[in-house]
Amino acid sequence: MKQLFLVIFMFFLSLSAYAQDPGMQTAAADTSRVMLHRRLAHLMMDKQKLTEQEKVWLLSNIDGADRNAEWDRYRNNRNTGTAVAIGGYSVAALSGAASFVYLLAGIFGGAFAAVLTGGDEEATQNATKEAFNTAGVFGVVALGSAVIGSAGLPIAIVNGRRMNKIVNDYNSATQYNTLPAPAQEQPALTLSLIPATRPAVPGQNGAFIGIGLGVNF
Repeated sequence: MKQLFLVIFMFFLSLSAYAQDPGMQTAAADTSRVMLHRRLAHLMMDKQKLTEQEKVWLLSNIDGADRNAEWDRYRNNRNTGTAVAIGGYSVAALSGAASFVYLLAGIFGGAFAAVLTGGDEEATQNATKEAFNTAGVFGVVALGSAVIGSAGLPIAIVNGRRMNKIVNDYNSATQYNTLPAPAQEQPALTLSLIPATRPAVPGQNGAFIGIGLGVNF
């Protein structure tokens, strides 16, 4: 029986030593580090948009490398691609709407001309020809603008991903710059309530007479 207890004791002792082995323990995550984030073409930290000076400071040291030139190039390319995409699709939408309006105008204009002229073919064609031609011009413009907008979209996406890569490199870097903690602003003027007492006279303590208002500068 003693041998059985000894075996059980040694078993739990080995488990305890295994559980306390420093090599088997997982290091605690560093929760003090403030992560960098990208919002569109701007950098954010602790939910605050960084100034240009703060951006330059943080990106100037990512594991010893200055990534500002890369960031500025990718940001400019992204902004260009975004502008091209928005402009192209906007013109395409407006041109497509105008083409549709002129197409309807040609259809209804031809129908009205046919009714008014008693089905005169030449009058019907004259009433629809100009509207259909204008609709075709707007349709071509809409198609070309959509192609241009589609060309700008991948430029914006690719350069946005490259900007995200710089942000991720900063967040995983072992050597990096940090921003100073914001200074705590002290109020210039404070008011406080203090007990008011009557001055003491020889042989007596000061008597409490009420609450006074104190001003601190």
